[in-house]
Amino acid sequence: MKELKRSVTGRLLLALFLSVCLPLGVFGIIYGASAGVKPLLIAGIVAAVVGFYGCPMSWIAYANRKRLVVILNLIVNENVYSVEEMAAHLSVKPEQITTDVNTLIVNGFLKGYLFKDGFLVLNTNRKQQKTDGVKKECPNCGGRMEYNGVNYVCEYCGFVEQNE
Repeated sequence: MKELKRSVTGRLLLALFLSVCLPLGVFGIIYGASAGVKPLLIAGIVAAVVGFYGCPMSWIAYANRKRLVVILNLIVNENVYSVEEMAAHLSVKPEQITTDVNTLIVNGFLKGYLFKDGFLVLNTNRKQQKTDGVKKECPNCGGRMEYNGVNYVCEYCGFVEQNE
């Protein structure tokens, strides 16, 4: 949850910065052109273009990450595991919830769960072999993998990664 909130904060700061770039860029263009300060004019043009194109995209990216925080909160704190229930809570289509939950799992923000038939289920497939403590992140479910002396084995989904 902390990693996702840090990501949301970063996107918010970027969106705010780009929102300020547009008016400052326009000011730089006007002042740079009227005062004959060519570097300010060029900087104003660059800031205006970056703000004009980057601002909407960054706000959309921020909103998408913020929605992931809400979904993660529903799962972790509210114990809502059904796509239909989450869609009803957020007034969005179930397909969007499915995409968002898969994004949470793939990016490692939601660990220890499997997504089956529109429901999140706690992954009960535990450690399958003894390990010596070397840890790694599972590419399948995002859980913790431990090295057993031969391979890396995920303690949640049982995924085995061959040691090279």
